[in-house]
Amino acid sequence: MKYIIPLILMTFLVSVSSAQNKVASAAEIYSKLEKLGNLGSVLYIAAHPDDENTNLISYFNNAKNYHTTYLSLTRGDGGQNLIGPELREQLGVIRTQELLAARSVDGGFQRFSRANDFGYSKSPDETFELWNKDSVMYDIIWTIRMLKPDIIVNRFDHRTPGTTHGHHTGSAMLSFEAFEMAGDPSVFPEQLKYVDVWQPSRLFFNTSWWFYGSQEKFEQANKENLVGINVGEYYPLMGQSNNEISARSRSQHRCQGFGRIGERGSSMEYLEFIKGDRPKNPDAFDGINTTWERIPGGKAINDQWQSILENYDFKSPSASVPALLTLYQSIQQLPESSYKNQKITECQDIIESCMGLFLEIRSNDHTLVRGQNTTLDMEVINRSNIKASIDEIEILPTGTKVEINEDLENNQKILHKIQTIIPSNAGYTSPYWLNDKSTIGMYSVANKTLIGKPETPRYLRTKFHLKIMSVDFVVEKDVVYKTGLPERGEVYKPLEIVPKYTLKIDQPILFFKDESSQILNVDLSMQNGEVNADTLKLNLGNGFESKPGYYLLQPGKTRYSFEIKPLIEEGRHEISAEILGVDGQIYDQQLTTIQYDHIPEQTILTKASSTLVKLKITHEVDKIAYIQGAGDKIPEFLRAIGIQCDELIITEISNMDLNSYDAIVLGIRALNTIDEIEGIMPYLLQYTQDGGNLIVQYNTNRGLKIKDFAPYSLQLSRDRVTNENSPVRLINTNHPALNTPNQITSKDFEGWVQERGLYFPNQWAAEYKTIVSFQDPGEEFLEGGILIAPYGHGNYIYTGLSWFRELPAGVTGAYKLFINLLSLQTNN
Repeated sequence: MKYIIPLILMTFLVSVSSAQNKVASAAEIYSKLEKLGNLGSVLYIAAHPDDENTNLISYFNNAKNYHTTYLSLTRGDGGQNLIGPELREQLGVIRTQELLAARSVDGGFQRFSRANDFGYSKSPDETFELWNKDSVMYDIIWTIRMLKPDIIVNRFDHRTPGTTHGHHTGSAMLSFEAFEMAGDPSVFPEQLKYVDVWQPSRLFFNTSWWFYGSQEKFEQANKENLVGINVGEYYPLMGQSNNEISARSRSQHRCQGFGRIGERGSSMEYLEFIKGDRPKNPDAFDGINTTWERIPGGKAINDQWQSILENYDFKSPSASVPALLTLYQSIQQLPESSYKNQKITECQDIIESCMGLFLEIRSNDHTLVRGQNTTLDMEVINRSNIKASIDEIEILPTGTKVEINEDLENNQKILHKIQTIIPSNAGYTSPYWLNDKSTIGMYSVANKTLIGKPETPRYLRTKFHLKIMSVDFVVEKDVVYKTGLPERGEVYKPLEIVPKYTLKIDQPILFFKDESSQILNVDLSMQNGEVNADTLKLNLGNGFESKPGYYLLQPGKTRYSFEIKPLIEEGRHEISAEILGVDGQIYDQQLTTIQYDHIPEQTILTKASSTLVKLKITHEVDKIAYIQGAGDKIPEFLRAIGIQCDELIITEISNMDLNSYDAIVLGIRALNTIDEIEGIMPYLLQYTQDGGNLIVQYNTNRGLKIKDFAPYSLQLSRDRVTNENSPVRLINTNHPALNTPNQITSKDFEGWVQERGLYFPNQWAAEYKTIVSFQDPGEEFLEGGILIAPYGHGNYIYTGLSWFRELPAGVTGAYKLFINLLSLQTNN
């Protein structure tokens, strides 16, 4: 049997370095003790962050004490963001952290595959065209073999392709196939260097009334194949019901607006048996031994554990330490297995908590660079009367070892300063799945042992060599960074290893409307050390040239300006900046920080790049107003092509003279997210009547905060066109929106990204004119992407096209068409 302990142990970590180094309470220790005696395991599988059923995850973990993991095949990169402007990869980082925050509430664990959420998909066939099915299957089987779940629960039904998101059904179809494949040694045999094959006992589908169409139909359905679970259990040790915990977990998905009110009382969930060993009784784990006795030598372990649990003293948890140490040594003597490694980790954690043991090495710097000499602070304290000492600490992987050799007296703090050097080959701590170039449907991960991990493991770790009652006790923890903020007090942040130089091209897109040159600025950040005679240059490729061709870096200078001249008639080019160091190192990354109060601060390293766009465009718009909804970057990109774009404050609109604007644009999901929208809409419609152009971008048909948002009847739907290369038809080709001031042809719909549009209206009054239609494979053309209705002297425009994706991507045709909408003439 093969087990690489660091790999396995990391499976059970959530986010140590970014969370407070907190010692568990007496009640929490007791809950951990209960879990220590349970070897049952559940794997819940779905497609996205927010797909998971937190009721069941919390129930399996807190009521049944099973090791419960959610495998989300994607990180949610293709969705929308209700709390900020981050999209795509950055949104995936946020949603990853929100899932970790959810698991920290419900007690579950988190895994991922390499599948990239490329946006909405209408069928599994479409999904598998972009996902590499074999690679995603590899990741699912890798997870099953590593975690060894007794049961697998699918969130979605593998038998209903085409009835929901293709990612949803696709996740269930893959899980259905993987169920037996994980136990076949001929399937992905290269994994067997690290893990053994594993055959789960049962596969279930987490069904509910909404899969049946209505509560009434579900109540009438035959339930012989269903296991009913009352998840409304109350936990006295926590002072909360399961559903209250579930609601707090679900509410961590803030960028999707999934805050939920907690519930109390009975609540049923249902599991439909799909395959495996059919339970004889209405219990998902019927007949499955989840005690220590399932493994060789486990009977003696179970007896020891039972005695510790029965004799636990809530007022003096440290009284359990002697017996726990004996149990710890007994587990160490068991044959190798994944259970052994998992339970050693759990037992160590309980012993630490019982002693009130605080072990921390912290950096005084939030970021460190390769080759940097740094001072770390050690703090160790034993808050119990248990005899203990600290012999040595190691800083991994620097090789630094420091002998301490001090007794840990009750509540007496031991402090030391430790000098170490960051190795020259230290790995950067950016999200590992973003390190290599990805495809639309898949992330590339060169280091296969990282596959599935929620985060990049922290580079600096500490190994504490202790003796507790003469028993050797080795604990590994991340080196952390913490600071004090006046408004928040003690705050932990991840300790990051970053490049010496980072770069940022200050224009994400630079537009050229003619052959004139423009200035492109590159900003330099120095993380540590001094500037050498290093060289900064641009990688332009064909189509553009720069003056000068390069710069030698100068001490104290942080901005370098290049004069860029276009050589092409029209088109867009991706360009990048890099520094070639005299030491032969290349520095070509941009450092982006994401900060929200509900997740740890995130540092992302990406290519320092920009898009140069030669755009043959005319606009007759001087000044527009923009009202942000869920948040997007469209105003920034309109300003980049020379349009004054004022972002309005909602509370001031009623007192403003709106007629000075050529057009007013509502940002994405404004009708879903602006609480005051019903109060300001009459002013916007009056502005339209007076001769303005009002553009309303996409909204979801659920959660509208206003009923009458249009001058004529218009009904939103969930219709969308997900293929960014879908066929296009121009309708009403003489309409000004297709001709003035820019001529629009089908060529202008080439090079779109991720999708055409979403949540199109599917019914509208005769006053609206359509100008363009799109068609997904095998479906009818949809004409609701842009609807234009004259209203008074102005124009009301509703559009579900994904401008919020196309304009930041520099799609030239999208700019031309959007400018035409802004430029529509008044109707006198």
